Amino acid sequence: MFFGTKSVKDMAYWQEELFIKMVAFSLPVSLGLVIPSIVFLWRSGAYPISIIDLLAFFSISWVLLFTRLPIKSKMAFAVSVLTVVAVVLIACLGSFGIGSIYLLALSVVISLLFSRKIAYFSIGLNSIIFAMFSALIYWEIVDWPVVQNYEINMWVTYSLNFLFLNVMLVIVIIHLLSGLQNTIDHEENLLCALRTELEVKTSRNLYLSDSEGHYKSLFFKNPSPMWIFDAVSLRFLQVNDAAVIKYGYSAEQFTEMTIDQIRVEPLNLIAEGLAKTVRTETVFVSVALHRKKNGEQFYAKAKCSTIPFQGKQALLVIAHDISTQIAHSSAIEAQNVKLRKIAYMQSHTVRAPLAKIKGLWSLLASDKEMISDPDLFNHMQTSIEELDTVIRGITKDSEVVPAGNEV
Repeated sequence: MFFGTKSVKDMAYWQEELFIKMVAFSLPVSLGLVIPSIVFLWRSGAYPISIIDLLAFFSISWVLLFTRLPIKSKMAFAVSVLTVVAVVLIACLGSFGIGSIYLLALSVVISLLFSRKIAYFSIGLNSIIFAMFSALIYWEIVDWPVVQNYEINMWVTYSLNFLFLNVMLVIVIIHLLSGLQNTIDHEENLLCALRTELEVKTSRNLYLSDSEGHYKSLFFKNPSPMWIFDAVSLRFLQVNDAAVIKYGYSAEQFTEMTIDQIRVEPLNLIAEGLAKTVRTETVFVSVALHRKKNGEQFYAKAKCSTIPFQGKQALLVIAHDISTQIAHSSAIEAQNVKLRKIAYMQSHTVRAPLAKIKGLWSLLASDKEMISDPDLFNHMQTSIEELDTVIRGITKDSEVVPAGNEV
């Protein structure tokens, strides 16, 4: 059975297989049994029966073996011919036995090979056959051995018992075949469900395989150091190439270490943040001083989040070296200190004497008698105002420069 084709054979398939097997066994057997019986009938003077049997044997063999008719047509032809033979045997031999056995066997074969409607039709056909013989016997229409050998009451009794047995066998076979058909349908539905589930799982596995490939590509080929560590033991589980290059440890050495071995600061500073990340599955960001294998230290900004790894929960970290940003911020802070000093000097050390000069000059300007040269006075007034403006500008330009946000 393959999922690409019809995996469960339906009832029609098994009916055709049964017919083929019947033909394969019955034809060779017929050569050994039917032919001698035809010879004996001929010698005993039963010429019509001999001719009918001979014609039936060869016609059925020819149609089954040498024609290209559909197999259902071959089945119908064989059953029809054998029904005619059964009627002839009843009429010519004058016996209820052999012909009735043929009809009963044919009902069983029809029930096995054809649909339920045709099986019920065979019961109706047998009823019609025995009803016709009943009419022939009752009114003695023809002088056949069956009319001579049976009373109508005895014939009807035999016929009713035959039909009862015929109905019982057909119903049992139909019930059996219905159960088999239900089993086949159930198996087909089950296999369809399994096929669908297999397709879904195959698609899901392909998706997971693609996702795993993307993850591996994003993890191992990421230019930033990345690692996965156990949330309980804090032991490294996996690192990427960038981490190996940045810290100087091999991948094997990393798996024998814990994360505190690359940190300068103690772990208790981030213990609460890691616990919250595991509990709430949020992202935890920390800035700490890290240490390489050669002892060199640098500031690292690490983003930590949860990730399933090998059947358990772990933590994924991506780290960035922010030593340059830290140094830049420190330089800006040092500059700000200097600027604050300059601003203080401008606003207190330099501006205080200027304020005194401006006060004295205002007193002098109020005494008109002391102003002997107006041009000199105006020039002096302008110079004082210009100096005041310059000092204000220097004070404003010396304001602290913000360090900015970390990256």
